[in-house]
Amino acid sequence: MDIMGTAVRFLISFMFISGLPEKIIHFKKHIYYISTFEILNKKTIRLFGVVDILLQILAVTLLLFSSNKFLCVISSIFLLLLYSLAITINLLRGKRDLSCGCGGLVGNHKLSWWLVFRNLVLILIVISLLFLPESLISLRTLQEKGMDNQVSLSFLYFLSIVLLYYTIISIRELFFVIKNRLDEIRR
Repeated sequence: MDIMGTAVRFLISFMFISGLPEKIIHFKKHIYYISTFEILNKKTIRLFGVVDILLQILAVTLLLFSSNKFLCVISSIFLLLLYSLAITINLLRGKRDLSCGCGGLVGNHKLSWWLVFRNLVLILIVISLLFLPESLISLRTLQEKGMDNQVSLSFLYFLSIVLLYYTIISIRELFFVIKNRLDEIRR
């Protein structure tokens, strides 16, 4: 059983998924963070915001359920390199007062070389998946070992609880946003 591969997939997927509710619920704020980097044309910022969210969902899905390690690695590295490139461009411009807009597990921080270094370390961790045995949570492992694989089942239950938690938080925040907007309209 490969605990290390499972841990790496879980760590990276949780890092991506933990920031998604905030980016989806506060989409305008997500777009604002992207615009402050002043890399994209104003017409493409919204589109990139949507694509960024979709790429994160894709990366999480591949990390958790794909038996193709190469796709898992490429999707995660692509996102991490993209973020690192945007941070590096702004650091070279001297813009250190911008928020990275990461959210979730990794939080929001002012731009720094530390963020680029962190992303490079995460890229190395993701690359390690290519050299580790098959992960316990891939579909191939579940098919070969059957659903009685206790570690896989435990992980899937845990993941379901985490997703349910973030879904409840997202719905609650969405409810408050709608309530506040309705209150503004009534005034």
